[in-house]
Amino acid sequence: MKKNIKIFISIILLAVLLLIGYLVANFITVNNTIKSMKAIPSGMVEDDIYLINNQFVSFYIVKGTTDNYIAIDAGNNNILSAAAMKENNLDPNKVIAVFLTHTDPDHTAGISLFKNASVYISKQEEDLINGKKNRKFFKKNSLGHSYLLLSDNQVLDIDRIKIKCILTPGHTLGSMCYLINDNYLFVGDTLSLINGKIGVFDPFFNMDTKTLKKSIKKIATIPNVKIIFTAHYGFTEQQLTPKIAKGIAGSLN
Repeated sequence: MKKNIKIFISIILLAVLLLIGYLVANFITVNNTIKSMKAIPSGMVEDDIYLINNQFVSFYIVKGTTDNYIAIDAGNNNILSAAAMKENNLDPNKVIAVFLTHTDPDHTAGISLFKNASVYISKQEEDLINGKKNRKFFKKNSLGHSYLLLSDNQVLDIDRIKIKCILTPGHTLGSMCYLINDNYLFVGDTLSLINGKIGVFDPFFNMDTKTLKKSIKKIATIPNVKIIFTAHYGFTEQQLTPKIAKGIAGSLN
């Protein structure tokens, strides 16, 4: 009997040690990844496109033809967002739509700042917030806001801003990129951008990296993209020419 108890205690201790090791490894991975992310100061980065910095994550505000705006993602910290928007003479109450690239908390926590905005997510992403699918292990995403669903290749016109919705799964089930006015591509966490080179977002955070690579190849073929805007790595400084797109596709094989 005593032998069985000792074996049981040993198994429990081993399980605890493995769990501690896993948590420590996770902490180190998350820390190192965040350090590699590029913090861009808030401000206008292109005509009528503003980057709003939330420390290790950014979201974007796009001005319409009137005094209204749309947002690509919603940020992680309302205090930082409100201050940055005020500095750039942007009124959160004039944001009439928020297009979420996905539903991870660092992209959705700031939705409450935009009291007059409709919120959009892809149809495939809905399973992560309605309890049908876990984000990672037992972790679930939530939104806490009403939302509208988008389909792949759906095109909307909001305040004369053309928004094409492009499904790019891999980071999450229903990650979605948004092509604005045919030239500006907002990709959220679909890819990384380090030293000017486009790569795969850190696999630790992806639900399916193999699928994500296919998604990156998909958006690399979109014609006339002038700038790619990411959530954690800033934005590209050169147009996505066919030559660059081919290089991206080749680097992901």
